Amino acid sequence: MMVMDNGTAEPFIKYPFDEGISGEEWHDRMPGLLALTRMLRYPEFVFGEASEREAREPDEVIDWDQVPHEIRRYLEYWDTGCGAAMLLIEVAANIVRRHGARICRGDPSIEFMWEDDTMTVIVDLSIDAPCETISEMNRELCSMALFLDIPHRGFSFYFTVGEGAEAEVEASLERELERHRALGLDIGD
Repeated sequence: MMVMDNGTAEPFIKYPFDEGISGEEWHDRMPGLLALTRMLRYPEFVFGEASEREAREPDEVIDWDQVPHEIRRYLEYWDTGCGAAMLLIEVAANIVRRHGARICRGDPSIEFMWEDDTMTVIVDLSIDAPCETISEMNRELCSMALFLDIPHRGFSFYFTVGEGAEAEVEASLERELERHRALGLDIGD
């Protein structure tokens, strides 16, 4: 990503948009919708080669034929463009590379949350890294999105641990408890 003279952030990579999709008619197109869907469906394109660790199993099976329609519905509600969501994903990819981490093999988890005043697309991408690193990466992503003023309302992107990481999470919690005990802090056993 590069920052232009006028202060706006532009992606280094220019993604193909909806042109040339044979057999599909896109009425009321949203520029970049198909490119955004492809970024989500094939994260290796943006994040690089996946590790051998499997991604955390999504709560629901993803219907990739419906994903573009749902994304459009949610982003239009907030008047958010696909470019902002793609820019957020690109920032996330830069963070993954900076930490030397790799994504897990498999689909991300995509949830379409619509409750009262909350309407957002939530994407969780599994990362093959320790829990502490993933927490740090999520904080960095939030900070960078605020710093760059990326207008991604209605689209949330997070990193999460891959499949089989329960033991790592337990070990991380145990290390934290031991650190607190060593400091003489009351941990409320």
